[in-house]
Amino acid sequence: MNTLLNSIFLAAGLGAGLGASAEAGSYTPGPYWDYVTPNGEAVYFETFEGGFIASVVLDGDCFSDIDLWVYDEYRNLIAKSTSYGCQERVDFTPLWTGEFMIVVENHGKPNGSNFVLTTY
Repeated sequence: MNTLLNSIFLAAGLGAGLGASAEAGSYTPGPYWDYVTPNGEAVYFETFEGGFIASVVLDGDCFSDIDLWVYDEYRNLIAKSTSYGCQERVDFTPLWTGEFMIVVENHGKPNGSNFVLTTY
């Protein structure tokens, strides 16, 4: 992760309070500060606990349209948020404990996007 970008997010207050507690649905919670290239994607893997509500929140810098997709370990689509904008959120309750793939897609042309991805 870019140290300067991390400092910018923390100075803007975007890092404060974004961490997930041990009681949340994710065993390995974010937040992740990252960048996705124009028409690119960033992929993360998280373990969510079955029977508990899991939340994934995406907050971009609004220089492009970014979307959020969550797939189970068998690559079945579980949840998505594809509004035209830079902030997305999905909530779902996994039926079992397992690893899920989180995909951030950038549809902005020609802009890339800095973002914070948080899991609960």
